[in-house]
Amino acid sequence: MAQKTLNVLVVEDEPLVRALLKSLLEAEGFNTKAASNSAEARSAIKDFVPDVAVLDIELGDGPSGIDLAHIFRMELPRIGLVFLT
Repeated sequence: MAQKTLNVLVVEDEPLVRALLKSLLEAEGFNTKAASNSAEARSAIKDFVPDVAVLDIELGDGPSGIDLAHIFRMELPRIGLVFLT
């Protein structure tokens, strides 16, 4: 039985770090989507169901990565969460 390719959502407000993380994860075979803030991340999960979210803790103005983790945990209870700072 073939393994499912995991979907990873990267939420990082720094464009260079976001692009680097997305590129590295894709090179390892993960399906990825990237968002620069909480609003983009919430919108992204409407058509991309992540197995894992890589969250920057400080996302600038608005909800933090920790706030977003709480939201994801309610909406996607089985999601894995990885925090960056």
